[in-house]
Parts: sequence; structure tokens; C-alpha cells
Amino acid sequence: MVDANIIIAGIIRDSTTRRLLTDPRLELIAPAALMEECGKYAHDDEVQRKAGMSGEQLMSLLNTFFNRIEFFPPSSYAEQFLQATKLAVHHEDTSYIAVALKSNCPIWTNDLDMSRQDKVEIVSTSKLVELLE
Repeated sequence: MVDANIIIAGIIRDSTTRRLLTDPRLELIAPAALMEECGKYAHDDEVQRKAGMSGEQLMSLLNTFFNRIEFFPPSSYAEQFLQATKLAVHHEDTSYIAVALKSNCPIWTNDLDMSRQDKVEIVSTSKLVELLE
């Protein structure tokens, strides 16, 4: 399960995060809403400036990431949504937690608030690097 903050970090800098997002050893999943959530950043002037890319270049990079991700529509994790609502510190994290519960997998995120719940394992980028070594 990949969180939106990981995708945003991957488009802003050519970094470990970007390389991990294209690493074939990782099977990435996410709620379908991630596409819209991240897509808007490709047209953000500040993100373009930080990334040193045009909106078209950012969209191309996003599409590279999106092609590696299996997206889950809300109907596929509806049964887990209520539990996820109770676990999420922030409303926008609910879908990520629900998909992780449905798929029985950790969430790759650098959002420390996600660690406040104890039902879904949270894996930071640095921890993921350690696990892959």
C-alpha cells in the first residue's frame, strides 16, 4: 500500500523514493482516489518548480508510477471503511487504512500520524530500504 505523500515525494525529487516506486520487487496498491489526489500536483506551480519539470513531464512521471499500482475502487473496501474511520487520525487517511485492512498489508508512508493506530503496520521509506537490503 503506497500513500500519496510517497508519490508526491517521488515526483518532487529524483531520490530513493522515486527508485523504490519503480522497483519491480514491490507490488504496490492504493485506493483509486490516489490518482486524483496526486494528479492535481502535476499542475501546481510550486511542485513544478521544486521538481524542475513541466506539468506534462510530471504527469508522465506520475503515469509511470500509476502503471505500477493496482488501484482499489471504494466498493472493494467498503466492509473495512467503518473500522478504518475509527482508526484514522485524519479523514484523508481512511481509504488507505481500509485498503490495507482489506489486503492485509502495511502502508508505505512517511506520515507519522498514521502510526497512531495499531491495526495496520506502517513502513517508512528508510524502513522499506532496510527490508529490501
